[in-house]
Amino acid sequence: MAQPATRPIRINSFQAQLTLEQQFLEDHAGADPKGIEGGAIPAEEHKINPFATSQPTAVLNTGGRIPLIGLGTFKADEKTTHEALASALKAGYRHIDCASHYLNEPAIGNGLHAALKAGYAKREDLFITSKLWNTDHAAEDVRPALEATLGDLRTSYLDLYLIHWPVTEPQKRGVRIDPGIRETWTAMEELVDMGLVKNIGVSNFSIRKLEEILSFCRIRPSVNQVEVHPIWRNDELIAFCNDHDIHSNIEDVLNFELAKEDYDRISALDFQLRLVDGIRYLRPEGPLHVRGPF
Repeated sequence: MAQPATRPIRINSFQAQLTLEQQFLEDHAGADPKGIEGGAIPAEEHKINPFATSQPTAVLNTGGRIPLIGLGTFKADEKTTHEALASALKAGYRHIDCASHYLNEPAIGNGLHAALKAGYAKREDLFITSKLWNTDHAAEDVRPALEATLGDLRTSYLDLYLIHWPVTEPQKRGVRIDPGIRETWTAMEELVDMGLVKNIGVSNFSIRKLEEILSFCRIRPSVNQVEVHPIWRNDELIAFCNDHDIHSNIEDVLNFELAKEDYDRISALDFQLRLVDGIRYLRPEGPLHVRGPF
């Protein structure tokens, strides 16, 4: 008799991410203030969590530092965003990851403005990331897209601006849909020249597409934001980025689908082992859903 299909469990929660990561911050609130490679993000206000002074960072190829723990804002609605941003900044978060296509940057900007006004952090201590959407890859569209994001986030600059996907979409019928990556990347480099962004990079780019940028770029990508979790470790891509001094910014650690049998197996593991090598403990026939790179 045929067995009923197992319903996959979707792990994809803004609140769950905040809860888990905030617990990490609280557990390390008394850590050595030197951080990774001596990196520390200063905080002087009495309202600021002590962890903000010892937050681990990585050095980018521009010499700037990126906090290793960040708050993702995908699918965060306006009500959730205000509460989560206040809680995150009070807990010691300094890296906020945004994107125009998340359609919530105005709410994030208002939330950040309120949190900064309350004294939970200073703008110069934050690391704010956003992303260029697929409809804005033409050279003449890159700066207007960034300026719209800056207005929505209520900031005069970004710490990091990424090309969201290596894909181009038309804005309307008749508009060309194939500006090459050279055109888009050159326009991104000009944003750095203007002082509007401190670092530029990419998201969801494969080795082949990174090699293309590296073949002509004047300013190298600082970051490649990529999907990594127990079902998709992406070892080869991360190794390539390490070899070429491109920081791998990991996304979707808590965003993947599992059959109930896999979920039960992985849930029984130590949390750190679950993230690093969880795929080894799945059923022999493999996970129900596996997504490849772009």
